Amino acid sequence: MACFRQSRSNFCYFQSEFKFIFIFQAAIRRVVTRLIAIIPSMVVAIAVGKEGIDALLVASQVILAIVLPFVTVPLLYCTSSKTIMQVRKHPAGRQQNDGGRRVEAAAADDVENDDPWVDFSNGRLTTAIGILILIIEVVANAYVLISLAMGIN
Repeated sequence: MACFRQSRSNFCYFQSEFKFIFIFQAAIRRVVTRLIAIIPSMVVAIAVGKEGIDALLVASQVILAIVLPFVTVPLLYCTSSKTIMQVRKHPAGRQQNDGGRRVEAAAADDVENDDPWVDFSNGRLTTAIGILILIIEVVANAYVLISLAMGIN
């Protein structure tokens, strides 16, 4: 029994040490990634002043305007696809893990139909709103890019 207690206390000690090291490493990782993100902006601000910051902001917005539709279109496609957004139901009475908690799956009488799949895809209204937002985004971005290319402020 004494050996068991000793091994358990050593395990708890090592586990707490590991958690401390992991949390410390995560904090260092967050600081480093934020520094990587802010150092280029600081260099531009120090080197060229307010005009450089304005040019950097415009350039970042132009890049965002170009890239955003390439991200939005696959997102709309994937979230509105019934084949991509379907998952298999858990059998009745089986245990499932939900973020570290154990949750009972739905009983057989709770299931309304015998379909083994659950559909999480967007409905037609949500997809239509997303497509409308995408069209507005593309038109606004095209206007901004064309006016920027023509030199219109």
